[in-house]
Amino acid sequence: MRILTTFCFAFLTSSLAVAQEEAPYVPEKPGAHHEHMKKMAGTWDFTMKSYGNPSQPMEGKGVQVARMMDGGFWLIDNHKFNLAGISLHGHGVTGFDQAKNRYVGTWCDSMSSTMMTSTGSCSEDGKVLTMIGEWYNPAQKKIVRYLRVMTLKDEKNKTFQLYALGEKDQKHLLLLINYTRRQLK
Repeated sequence: MRILTTFCFAFLTSSLAVAQEEAPYVPEKPGAHHEHMKKMAGTWDFTMKSYGNPSQPMEGKGVQVARMMDGGFWLIDNHKFNLAGISLHGHGVTGFDQAKNRYVGTWCDSMSSTMMTSTGSCSEDGKVLTMIGEWYNPAQKKIVRYLRVMTLKDEKNKTFQLYALGEKDQKHLLLLINYTRRQLK
């Protein structure tokens, strides 16, 4: 038992010495890309068209509440909407991964058990966020690639377009959302 105690003490002591030689942990700070995301925060009313069947698009409307998480790294958005008479909820998280130098995002909603993930970039002025990702489509029983484009037209209006990407990156519009920011009271 004494040998085991001596070994554990020696291991912990040497581990602490190595840790002290390494640079101390310095927390990251949000950068310019995180400032771009702040422009997307707020409460937004929206109308939408879903083009799953292009000859009969479904229409809907709803509300998005988006806020920056404490710390300033992540934009968290919650959607409540009605599409073709069905009440739905969705949740997205978008951030800028400074280590990868890429925007990253996730989306999940009450229509599916699969989560969409994406990565991408933003225009220099912070107004157009373009991301490519994939999700498993349960109806088609396969992974589908998609392109999503969020455009901040001005401080009161933004649009979102979701495209399925086919062979040779041919685009098929799936969803178009027009957002209008609510006025602060």
